[in-house]
Amino acid sequence: ERFVAEDSVSMARNTMSARSGVATYLTSRDIIILERQPVVWETLNQVTGDSIVVRLQNKRIHAVNVYGKAMAVSRSDSVRRNRFDQLTGRALTMYFAQQRLAQVDVERNATSLYYLYDNAQPNGANKSSGDRIFIDFENGKADRIKIVGGVQGQYFPEKMIAGREGNYNLDGFRWFDVRPRRKQLQIVNEHYE
Repeated sequence: ERFVAEDSVSMARNTMSARSGVATYLTSRDIIILERQPVVWETLNQVTGDSIVVRLQNKRIHAVNVYGKAMAVSRSDSVRRNRFDQLTGRALTMYFAQQRLAQVDVERNATSLYYLYDNAQPNGANKSSGDRIFIDFENGKADRIKIVGGVQGQYFPEKMIAGREGNYNLDGFRWFDVRPRRKQLQIVNEHYE
């Protein structure tokens, strides 16, 4: 009915990989629960929180629920490697369709930081917050952002942030470059006498 792995858990499958202190797989419900400093990567997106629940459907990711100090991070630009689009809140849900991220819903103390570009040229950053933030994705890219309740926003011009991107990261920001890869994982078969 369930499998539990403890201590330095690493997983990798297709475009998803994860790392945590404890992982529980509920086979009948197709749910993976990650606890103790969990990190989940899905293609170019990284998600962290106090606990993460990965919901599968037909062995594929259907939704990811992140609870407590939830944060989603993705590299904003492959050339400007210090720029990360960030989203944080007390609860975050990622919905997938056709094996791609389709929507992100962040609740309670929702804050986003994303970098702006004009014809591939950097054009500053926008920091927004509200009670709830919805982001719709099209072809893996953020297409529409909707902020609900207590909306606040701030624009930072390019000349202000260039070379100082780290000063604008949201609280709790961490980027993990090393992630589990399928070919690096191996099953250890121990024999007992």
